[in-house]
Amino acid sequence: MRRSPPPTDVPTFVDPADERAFRADGYVVVDLLGADVAADLLATCRHHHPVAPTGARWESDFYTDDRACKVEVDEAIREAIRPPLGDLLADHRTLMHNFVVNWPGAGGGLSLHHHSSLVDERHFRSVVVWCALNEATEANGTLHVVPGSHLVPRGPKGERSPEWFGPLEDALLDRHLVSVPLRPGQAILFDNALLHCSFANVSDEPRMTAVSTVAPNAASVRYYEWVGDGRLEYYALDPSFFFDSVAGELEWAKPEGLPLLGTDHVDMTPPSMREVEAVIGRGPGTCRHEGRDPG
Repeated sequence: MRRSPPPTDVPTFVDPADERAFRADGYVVVDLLGADVAADLLATCRHHHPVAPTGARWESDFYTDDRACKVEVDEAIREAIRPPLGDLLADHRTLMHNFVVNWPGAGGGLSLHHHSSLVDERHFRSVVVWCALNEATEANGTLHVVPGSHLVPRGPKGERSPEWFGPLEDALLDRHLVSVPLRPGQAILFDNALLHCSFANVSDEPRMTAVSTVAPNAASVRYYEWVGDGRLEYYALDPSFFFDSVAGELEWAKPEGLPLLGTDHVDMTPPSMREVEAVIGRGPGTCRHEGRDPG
């Protein structure tokens, strides 16, 4: 399998060591927020998420139909993270901001996945900022990643696209999954194409996180939509779309009203585990969850 490293013409991080780690592994852990700022965001998160929703253990403002809530949360997180990110990232802007809560109990967490593309990944990379507001541990459902997996996809990912790793998921979870524990105010900054997941929260308290997506200022932001047969339509995306539309169950809303820019193609030939490990190496992972079965 041909290795396709992220492009080198537009750097993501200011620090060369962070940039090398980000390109190779797909993520970097940083001390992002001071204790007071993290505590203030935690209080705001608790205000908007006082109790677990009925019938669910994982919750995000991204999926609410309460526009006022989304706007208020977006502003609070944006004001907190933009100054420190300005020192870490090279000429980037934040786009989407929301709280993510993993409530105690069975059924929390998210299965292995990576996010839909937001920029033309032949020239740019987009970044997810996942900042712990209280301690994030294996017990309460911290993030887990597959290092190097952002190098495997052979083209952009659209909303509702088939997953390239489907038949390999068990092997990836068993051999390559790495847990990322974080202190309050620490964040993992990871490539939008990096495989990641979380597990059920078996502690007594909710795990609360502030999440944002970041893109280079030089990149046009896109909405990619899978239309079948290896084809993706892509649209011009204004972040206000997420305020005005209501996303479905772990999916973005359909791109109604967005300007269609063109069609892209992606090679959907499933890679073998040998091909994948030729790119990402052979582990070992550090996750200690028995069975490696995300909630």
